[in-house]
Amino acid sequence: PYDAGNAVGISFWIRGSVADNTKLKVQFPITGTDPSGKLCGGTTQGQCLDHFATQITVTSQWTQVPILFSSVHQAGWGVPLAGFDASQMLGIEWSAGTSNLDAWIDDLALLRP
Repeated sequence: PYDAGNAVGISFWIRGSVADNTKLKVQFPITGTDPSGKLCGGTTQGQCLDHFATQITVTSQWTQVPILFSSVHQAGWGVPLAGFDASQMLGIEWSAGTSNLDAWIDDLALLRP
């Protein structure tokens, strides 16, 4: 895992388009929600991949997006965790599901207190 230490969130700039005005999902896999952490997916452990996430709107104009870790949540169908742990972060994923996505992301940064 990547230890984001005392980070309280991330910030980035984004512009682009998503078909049908679909919101872009920003997910934060951690060891407790990802199969690589071996804490989910076993016969008694519950389902993996219910990552902590939020959704954002993408427009054609550059927009700065701050995401506080305290605002992300699981969908509720996987292994339930007490909260997001930045010290167990495995990465950041952006997804528009099955919608067409054309996006540019720039200046990704951790937010510190």
